[in-house]
This record gives sequence, structure tokens and C-alpha cells, in this order.
Amino acid sequence: MADKNSIERGPFLALWMVVASLALTSQPVASADMKIGVVNLARAIESAPQREDAEGTLEREFGNRERNLLAQQRSLGGLEEQLTRDGAVMTEQQRVSMEKDINKQRREVRRALEEFREDLRVRRVELMGELQRTILVAIREIGKKEKYDLIISNDVIFAGEHLDITELVIKRLREVHN
Repeated sequence: MADKNSIERGPFLALWMVVASLALTSQPVASADMKIGVVNLARAIESAPQREDAEGTLEREFGNRERNLLAQQRSLGGLEEQLTRDGAVMTEQQRVSMEKDINKQRREVRRALEEFREDLRVRRVELMGELQRTILVAIREIGKKEKYDLIISNDVIFAGEHLDITELVIKRLREVHN
């Protein structure tokens, strides 16, 4: 009769033997003649001229709305200051009417600000998606043209500088931008 420990070790021992035999018989994953490149996507995005275009697009599409919102906020602040300053000398009806106006404007500004932020966020995501697709196309073109076997980007813990092709990608982005 087998004891409890030998029963529990059985499946673990069998699994360990399978893993060990695979490790001993498997081929190396990469050979010395592989051409590997590493791209720092954050740097490529930051240096891409298309990013500047995207920022300009956001300014053109949302600049006026942002300035209008700031003007509305200043106007609201002015009304609040006026109420604070003159509230004591106003009639009850004037003060209540002004408080209602201020609350109404505050709600309108808050709603408009929320809509603005959401619209801006959505458009920024769209433009960043386009930029990322452009970068991926550039990376693929470089990979094919330069005959890379593997190009990796995020989650690289270490890569020698000789593997970094980010400057090639940035150069290609500038070429397609012009």
C-alpha cells in the first residue's frame, strides 16, 4: 500500500520528467545568424512628425471650444464674485435670481466641459491609433527591406544598442510624412 506522500508526488514527478526531457531534447530557439531589431515605440511616437500633425489637428478641432469654455468659466467666476461682493445689498429676490442663474450656468459649464473632455479623448485615441498604425507599417517595411527575422518593441527588459532600430523607424516616418 502506497503512502499519501508517494501518491501526491506521482503526478508532479511525471510532469517534471516530461519538462526535463523536453528541455534536453529541444532545439535552441534562436540561432546566431538571426537578424533581430528592437524598437522603442514611445520614442518613435514622440519623435514622429505625424504626432505633431495630430497635435495640430486637435488644436484646430478643439481650440475654439476650449477657449469658449474658459471664457464661460471666467464669466461664471465673475458672477460668483459679484454675488459675494453685492449679495448683502441686493434684495432677496435679486439675490435668489442671481443664485439661480449662477447654478444654471455652473451646470451648463460642467456639462459642456464633460462633453468637451470626452470628445477630445475620443479624437485623441483615434489620432493615436492612426499614428500607431503608421508606425507599424514603417516597422514592417523596414523589416522586409532590411530582411529582419524578428522585430520586437514593448516589454523588452534589455537589448543591446546594436539591436535598436528606432532611429530607422523615425527616419522612415519622416520620409513618408514628406
